[in-house]
Amino acid sequence: MGTLAPCAGRVTVTTKGLATNMYLRTRVGGHWGPKLKSAGYDTVVIKGKAKGPTYLFIDNGGVHFGKAEHLWGKDTRQTTQGIQEELGDQSIKIPHTPTSPTNPQS
Repeated sequence: MGTLAPCAGRVTVTTKGLATNMYLRTRVGGHWGPKLKSAGYDTVVIKGKAKGPTYLFIDNGGVHFGKAEHLWGKDTRQTTQGIQEELGDQSIKIPHTPTSPTNPQS
């Protein structure tokens, strides 16, 4: 499973804007790609829209959506610590898109 090649753990995220109907694609590195693969997943497809701030937790045991209102407006470090404390696992790694504290709907 996987490769020993450095920088091979890249992830592509594609989304469609609700207001513009345009597609956006970005590529990222870090822990998320290898962690996703080690949990047994190659692809994640999310359809629809959450009713409020939500996080997605993927583990060997499956997939879980959690409420994230208490994390809204936090920076990456605060969000990571909040989820780690909530789920009782300090080894959890997360990709995180911070929101502006002054405009949480951005």
